[in-house]
Amino acid sequence: MSTGYNTMGDVWIPTPLVYFEEYPAGGFVSVPRDHIKLLMALKNGGELNGVRILKQETARAMLTDQLQKPITHYGAPKRGERQGLVWWLRNWDQPKQAFHHGGGHMFGWRTMAISWPQYDATIVMAINEWAAASSKATSRPVENFVQSWLSAELPARPALPRDIDNLAWKASYLRGVLFVEGYRYGAGVPEKLSLKEAKRIASESVPQTWIGTQPLWDEDAFVEGVQDMNEVMLSVR
Repeated sequence: MSTGYNTMGDVWIPTPLVYFEEYPAGGFVSVPRDHIKLLMALKNGGELNGVRILKQETARAMLTDQLQKPITHYGAPKRGERQGLVWWLRNWDQPKQAFHHGGGHMFGWRTMAISWPQYDATIVMAINEWAAASSKATSRPVENFVQSWLSAELPARPALPRDIDNLAWKASYLRGVLFVEGYRYGAGVPEKLSLKEAKRIASESVPQTWIGTQPLWDEDAFVEGVQDMNEVMLSVR
C-alpha cells in the first residue's frame, strides 16, 4: 500500500494505517485496476467478462434511487444527486447520467470512482493525500475533463435499419463520394485522388459500427465512390 499523507499547509505528514470497525467499506482496501472492475460489472448488471460478481437484482438495487429525493450532504442539498445503495446517482433521470462514490480511507487517502453507463466509460482515481485544513477538490477537474470529452463524442447510434439491402456497400460508397467532395471541392485540391491512394485509405480505415459480426464497411465500395466522384465536374459561377 502507498503511504498516505495528511497535508497541513506545505507540510505532508505520513499517516498510520487506520481501519474502521463499523463504517461502510471501512475494511475494504483495493487498487484502481481492481476497483474499476466493480463499476464495470455494476453497469453490466453485476457481471464482467462472463464472471458474475453481484446478483442482477443486487446491481439493480444499488443503482436505484432509494430516497426518492435529492441527497442532503452536511446539511446542504446536492443538486442533481440521488442516493442509491452505496452509490450516488448523478442526473439519473437524464440521458447523461453517472453513478459515483468518493469513499476512501479518510485519513491519508482519497478516492473517486465514477461511471457514465451511456458512454461505456469508467474511471477510478486514488490519491494518497488528505488535506486536514481544507478540502481539495482534486478529483473534480478530472471528472469535468472526462465529462466534457464524453459530451463532445457522437451520440449513441440507434439500432441499424434492417430493411436496407447491402447497407455496408451503400454506406461505404457514399463515404467515398463524400470523401472526395471534401478533398477536391471543400479543401480545393485540383488533382483527382488516385486509385492507389484511394485503396490505401480504404485499407487503413477503422470501422467502429457493426452489423452483427460484420463491420459497416466495404473497402471496394469506398474506392468505387471515390472513382465516381473523381469524374464529377463542378462549375462555380
